Amino acid sequence: MSHSNFIHLNVHSAYSLAESALRIDELVSLCKKFKMPAIGITDNSNMFGALDFSNECIKNGIQPIIGLSIIVEEKINDENICDKFILLAQNNQGYKNLLKLTSKSYFNPESIGIPKITLNDLIKYNSNLLLLTGGPSSYINKLLIKNDIINANTYLNKVYKFFQNRMYIEIQRHSEEKELLTESMLIDLAYKNNLPLVATNEPYFANKEMYLAHDALICISSGKYLDDIERERFTPDHYFKSSEEMERLFHDIPEAIENTILIAKRCSFIVPNNNPLLPKFNGGSENTEELELKKQSEIGLQNRIKNEKNFKYLEGDLLEIKIKKYQSRLEYELKIITEMGFSGYFLIVADFIKWAKLKSIPVGPGRGSGAGSLVAWALTIT
Repeated sequence: MSHSNFIHLNVHSAYSLAESALRIDELVSLCKKFKMPAIGITDNSNMFGALDFSNECIKNGIQPIIGLSIIVEEKINDENICDKFILLAQNNQGYKNLLKLTSKSYFNPESIGIPKITLNDLIKYNSNLLLLTGGPSSYINKLLIKNDIINANTYLNKVYKFFQNRMYIEIQRHSEEKELLTESMLIDLAYKNNLPLVATNEPYFANKEMYLAHDALICISSGKYLDDIERERFTPDHYFKSSEEMERLFHDIPEAIENTILIAKRCSFIVPNNNPLLPKFNGGSENTEELELKKQSEIGLQNRIKNEKNFKYLEGDLLEIKIKKYQSRLEYELKIITEMGFSGYFLIVADFIKWAKLKSIPVGPGRGSGAGSLVAWALTIT
């Protein structure tokens, strides 16, 4: 079966929160529509959608390419600069390195509000990762806008030192001024340093008709108005283009299109569907998690019955009937929780919640099916 000659490698799903309007199932449908054999997901600073994306692709006969768009902070000439790179996992080790890097970006004490890693982090966890230079948001592009070709070349070589044969100069064409100003210089840098070019489109919505709705989404996420001149803007060209559209757009540098296929061939990884790794609750050598949960839940329910005003207004048979009803429901819930293997999970959540309340730290009330559980209520989780 024939397939397209272009693959999107820098795609943001709805997991790029409040930035992209592309759902995972919609991305896969678009790939099928345009006969694209693979697709790369590169959400901003997170990999929340990696498993869902991988499963949906495999189910539909499409190769998933797991990636990440990440901000790298580096000190150059006493100035803190921020760069943006696109990283793609070649295999399992590359995927593990992506997980390491995205985790580090959130633990970085300097990255309040904006998850960032350092260049040293990237160097440490660079194996089995392909690097795309990040298009118009990259530090190289910012240097070229200032016509600082010497420092752009120096910085490029500094990064390439650790990504030899795994680095691509990314070219984007969204009719933005900063792209037009620097493209010829980027291409010159690529040829002079013998680096391959790659064409990306960075779609945030499905088609041109979605542009205004997406523009409103960006306003909502940033607290701005549509007529605000200073706010962040995308262009109508940030949509999911077909292979034919991309080939026409880059007809003068066909190797940038061909390299998308070559990059896809260099990536071979599917996110595994591992069973949840729930922690074990230490209830003492004589107590299993199931027995400990039963014990804590029963004591907790007794305390609730003693102190809740809804019980204080009842007496005699009415009180007895209500207590039996609660005890019956508790027994039923404990049976379900035990069968599902979630006893330790409930105990550990309760442990965190009780400690937080003891320290006057606001918590709760919780979300999901567990929040409406009698067991959760008895354990004072809710």
